[in-house]
Amino acid sequence: MIQTLPLALPGMLVDTHRIDLTMHSQGWSMDAQDVVAAPGGDVYALYHVNRYVWDTADDEADPAVADFAYWVINRYSPDGEAVASAPACATHGDTDISAVAKGDDMTLCVLPDGTLTVNATPDCTTLVTPDLRSVLATYDSQDQRPFEEFTPGGGFAGSIGVTPSGRLLCSASEYGVWGYGSSITNLVGVADGPLTPTERPSIEAIASLDPAPARHSDRDLKAHVRHQGSPVGRDHRPRPSLTELAAGEDRLSGWHDSRLGRPVPLADDLFVAPFSPGPSVAAVAASRSSSLSSTIRARWLDVSKVWTHTATVPLPASASPSRPTRAAAGSTT
Repeated sequence: MIQTLPLALPGMLVDTHRIDLTMHSQGWSMDAQDVVAAPGGDVYALYHVNRYVWDTADDEADPAVADFAYWVINRYSPDGEAVASAPACATHGDTDISAVAKGDDMTLCVLPDGTLTVNATPDCTTLVTPDLRSVLATYDSQDQRPFEEFTPGGGFAGSIGVTPSGRLLCSASEYGVWGYGSSITNLVGVADGPLTPTERPSIEAIASLDPAPARHSDRDLKAHVRHQGSPVGRDHRPRPSLTELAAGEDRLSGWHDSRLGRPVPLADDLFVAPFSPGPSVAAVAASRSSSLSSTIRARWLDVSKVWTHTATVPLPASASPSRPTRAAAGSTT
């Protein structure tokens, strides 16, 4: 059954920026980015809300007039009622409004114990209480190269998915992917234990995208992401990579410079990870087996006209919100 969720905004944002919920002519908008469900039936939705008016000055001091952009998390009860709404972080406006680690490609995940994680690239993970009232812990990579001096932080993952048995399927970034001077998602791995506010588990890397990122040094070794007992970095990561496997079957699509999407667990021994070399081609790699195989099955999808690749890769053994304010007419499903 399709359930319609009401759009809601934190009351503090509505009051601070004088958002008129009865009309959208003021240049503000709200877009859904991600939705996850908790075991008990609650639903969390991640939204990006922003206001941009072309003639507003960049240094406008009045928050009732100034442009803004925020990530907002809403919590819904099993029957679809909005019960909490909280700003996750700001990309423009009051940047100190939340303790959630800032990053790109933000997503949500509910851990087996009910804790909500807010994940962003590169490797930023924030643990939030289920009621959205407080941040429990922040694992921030602090890796913003090349825009500022890089000081290594203690990041965890750019995205997290939970397998049926409760294991965490994670993606992680590396510096120098395809020669770029920044951190780009390059690894898929499985955590060797639970993620808690006091303990960051290691991630066992099981797949990579770029097999040989450029200009690596010891500072680029990822202490918490390991492969065959050693930190991933320099020339040490799972091989053959997903792109090498795909190129073995399809050399014409140009897998160099592709991007790895969010891995999704389908079972305890099966995951799907999209990666795309360009706007017109997308690939999917799925892992299931106890031994590495370079077998790839490729076929055209008649409807979407994109390449779909299935590669076998091993999965290792287990190891403060306000009451929401209803927004103007609009909904997301």
